[in-house]
Amino acid sequence: MVYPPECIETERLYLKRYLDGDEKVFLTFIAENREHLRRFKVLEDWVTDIQTLEKATVYIKHMKAGWLLKNILAYAVWLKSNNQYIGETKLFHIDWNKKALEIGGFMAKKHEGNFYPKEIGNQLEQLVFEEMGFNKIIGICRKDNFISRFWAEKSKRNTKDYETNTHVFYSITLQNYLLYKNNTNI
Repeated sequence: MVYPPECIETERLYLKRYLDGDEKVFLTFIAENREHLRRFKVLEDWVTDIQTLEKATVYIKHMKAGWLLKNILAYAVWLKSNNQYIGETKLFHIDWNKKALEIGGFMAKKHEGNFYPKEIGNQLEQLVFEEMGFNKIIGICRKDNFISRFWAEKSKRNTKDYETNTHVFYSITLQNYLLYKNNTNI
């Protein structure tokens, strides 16, 4: 089993495991993006709850513990250009036996449209499939999360597995990843 690195570098970003001291910048980020993040219903209660440094510290400790337990591998997303924290991405619901996991995250409102999630996703797909040896990535989007659904449905690598009243479930298999990995237009 190959365990992922604690820091990943993309063209414009650093994805870093949360460290002690990240609590203040995380709390500031939440305060500045609270209304934006609330529109993603899965984050609504969580975003409302994190209003103090103590709550932010608990969250960061939880994300750090996930690395030790190998069940949540959360990365703080930082711009290379100015070392600004702009969001989070994580690997979670990790099944090390079945070699499957889910990828999720959130981004600051002012950075929507910069294609950072695509840059992050491409890097994490490479990590998960080529380095960690996994077979499947699962993505779950709320039906009202039109931006994430647009990108999931635009990509030829993704398969729409099924829908519920509120969510759409997508996956990328190792086979589809290998088939399309050199096509940067998808």
